[in-house]
Amino acid sequence: MKKILIIHTKYQHIGGEDIAVENEAKFLKKNFHVETLYFSNKINNYFTDLTPFVRNQNKESMRLLNNKIDKIVEEDLLMKRFKELKELVDTLKGDFKKFYNKGNNAAGTRVRKGMQEMKNVAQEIRIEIQNKKNSQ
Repeated sequence: MKKILIIHTKYQHIGGEDIAVENEAKFLKKNFHVETLYFSNKINNYFTDLTPFVRNQNKESMRLLNNKIDKIVEEDLLMKRFKELKELVDTLKGDFKKFYNKGNNAAGTRVRKGMQEMKNVAQEIRIEIQNKKNSQ
């Protein structure tokens, strides 16, 4: 499923554009994986918020954006690893049938080789998961 990231800065008072963006996000969620990132345009203290505003360095907004991007990249990596395992299984399907149904020994050798490759990929994923758990 294709992913869409919607980034929008909300107005201080809700308006037509804010409502339109929310409606578009709801519509897109029917067919896509949609992530939303909404920033606030609310100024709490004009004196402390003026310098980051002028320099375009809103630290909170950048933190939110970086967190969202990290999450999307992480999900993408997860899906790549899952697809890698699935493709390995799919490529072995024909050889499984040839070996178990027809007794084709060459197909059995290919299945064993493919299973070893799956074991290696699974071990790599296990290490990635453990490293992620340990880093939290």
